[in-house]
Amino acid sequence: MKYYRHDVRIPIFKTYPNESYSPQSLVDLLVSRKTRRIATKKPTKVQGNLSFIIDSTKLKNKNDWSADDLGSWENQGNSGTIVTVDENNQVLDSWRMNRKTKDRQKIQPGQYLFYKTYFRSRSSSDFRRTSLVVKTHDNKTLDLVMVEYRFEGEVHPIVVKSHGLAKKNKQGFIPTAASTKNKIKDAVSGTVRGPNRIFDDIFEMSMKNEQLCFFE
Repeated sequence: MKYYRHDVRIPIFKTYPNESYSPQSLVDLLVSRKTRRIATKKPTKVQGNLSFIIDSTKLKNKNDWSADDLGSWENQGNSGTIVTVDENNQVLDSWRMNRKTKDRQKIQPGQYLFYKTYFRSRSSSDFRRTSLVVKTHDNKTLDLVMVEYRFEGEVHPIVVKSHGLAKKNKQGFIPTAASTKNKIKDAVSGTVRGPNRIFDDIFEMSMKNEQLCFFE
């Protein structure tokens, strides 16, 4: 088993990932969890053709996987596959989700929607990311998310571009993780500190936590 940056908490699911999986393979991986290659920490600054399966419950916020320190991503659309399974999670039937929201049928008990979203890097148009989550009939999202990174051509370093609205600061724009946003909201609601001081305090605390986790 290979690990991203030699971190045992981030096993690599595949190198040079193939985006095509059979419905049964998706059920086995993301519903039945028939793999040991499940990351409990989000990968960041990925600059290669790699894929990961991430347990979102192990993150500070279930959506933190998307804050990957690679700058801004442009949503290129989505697709989905609905599967019907038996009591042993064996696929009985599958079909493509209707792209028109108004024409989509409601997911029934015993069915799953495998929902894929396509992203293009705003820093390098040949660098792509896809995410795959599983939704249930009661509109809940299961714990595992599959994230794939790939270059359309040769692999090369990604230099994160600054935010398009930035006038003075030309440093690379790194979106804030959902867990950090929540901390800022909580801090603002009960303090007289200025916003810059609040962000600095939270950033410093996050860095300390990362260092503690790294040396565990």
